[in-house]
Amino acid sequence: MQMVSITDLDIDQKIISCLRKGRITTIPHILVLPNEELAAKAHITAEDVSKLREAICRKLNPQQPCSLLDIWKQTCHPSFLHTKLSAGCQIIDDTLKGGLLVPGINEISGESGSGKTQIALQLCLTVQLDVQYGGLQGGALFISTEDAFPTKRLHQLAHHMQKRLKSQNENLMDSIYIEHAADVESLKTLVNQRIPTLLMNSNVRLIVIDSIAAVFRVEYTVNENLERSKALAELGQRLHIISHKYRVAIVCINQISDVVSADKVGSEDIGGRRVIPALGLSWANAVTVRLMVMRTPYTVSQLRGAAANSGNAQQDLTKV
Repeated sequence: MQMVSITDLDIDQKIISCLRKGRITTIPHILVLPNEELAAKAHITAEDVSKLREAICRKLNPQQPCSLLDIWKQTCHPSFLHTKLSAGCQIIDDTLKGGLLVPGINEISGESGSGKTQIALQLCLTVQLDVQYGGLQGGALFISTEDAFPTKRLHQLAHHMQKRLKSQNENLMDSIYIEHAADVESLKTLVNQRIPTLLMNSNVRLIVIDSIAAVFRVEYTVNENLERSKALAELGQRLHIISHKYRVAIVCINQISDVVSADKVGSEDIGGRRVIPALGLSWANAVTVRLMVMRTPYTVSQLRGAAANSGNAQQDLTKV
């Protein structure tokens, strides 16, 4: 709850004086008391109690409430409207009906080497593109919690994208911010303090955390599941607030865990193993969109060099 004093309320000062005489000095104290008890302690009328509660609502939530019909018509609060961020791959975009959801928390999970970070890096580039190309015309913040940031790979992707979209002449690397969070406390500091400051002073439209599981799996033991669940719930709530307030896309890379119980709901089969995204139900409840990527035995052949244009039967093929 916001730190609001009763003196900050836009209400008759006589009511404020009555509250003080009744030793009711805080907003939480007012909210927990029933109307009759509040009126008796402060010696005010039922009408004054109603005015008091309305003043508190206006102070704590200055936005006007809207009905479900207003939301359905998409005419009341733009914060309820969702847009899509292209993944930079037509196949992925078609699967997601246009791309990743904005605002909201998009989770990408999978085994090591399945391409999770590759997708995240590509999103850091596509978010900078014009809306006609599936972007959001903004920068990206990449928070690394495991390995060093793959700068070389990002340079390769940026170079390829600039060649493909000749109309985009700006340097795509200039609008990507990089942070490192080695533990839960560092990640909390970023989310609670530094990220809001960055969003207020820049045009960042995408936040990537790679990976969300790394810090939570290391710091909490098996006997600390309750503390971990609480921390995950608080982090998820804070990320949702940031995503909706600043209209940014949030992508969290997650690891996977083997399913050893008989209950296999929500799991996927990878090479004969039943796996499920890590961090359990506490984190699953915070996620808006959950995606899982996996390696397959299939490869895609790409033409390389002059052989691509010569039509020679002895074409130089490289497997990607």
